[in-house]
Amino acid sequence: MMGIILLTLGALNGALAMIVGTCTQGSAGALYGGWLTLFLYVSGVAVLNAAPPSRAAFVALMPAAAIAHWHSWFAVTFAYGFWFRGMSACFALQGGFEAKNAGDWMDGGEPILVVLWCALVVIFWGGTIAAFRNADESA
Repeated sequence: MMGIILLTLGALNGALAMIVGTCTQGSAGALYGGWLTLFLYVSGVAVLNAAPPSRAAFVALMPAAAIAHWHSWFAVTFAYGFWFRGMSACFALQGGFEAKNAGDWMDGGEPILVVLWCALVVIFWGGTIAAFRNADESA
């Protein structure tokens, strides 16, 4: 259960990082909260894979999975927007892909933030799927 709790806390922290930032003057500094999410996800996945719970226990991960789905959409949107359209983190957060906004309000941390948020997605989904495949089917 501890792994599920850590993953849920990580998902909630990630949601908080995406919500609290106002992008004042183009600063997407709130997205650096993803580092704590990364620590919580890695810890949660390690615990889940070290001692996988029953498959039924994975129902408790549904809220975290819903938030991770949102993280996934953001990470893909952000990566595409930044690498192919020249969009800033703030415009990706706000859902804008207008070409006229390309390059505006760049935070400067976009390259590391793209890698961070894509890593969060890979760790959450890869780790939980691996743990689910190793989980005990008896309960």
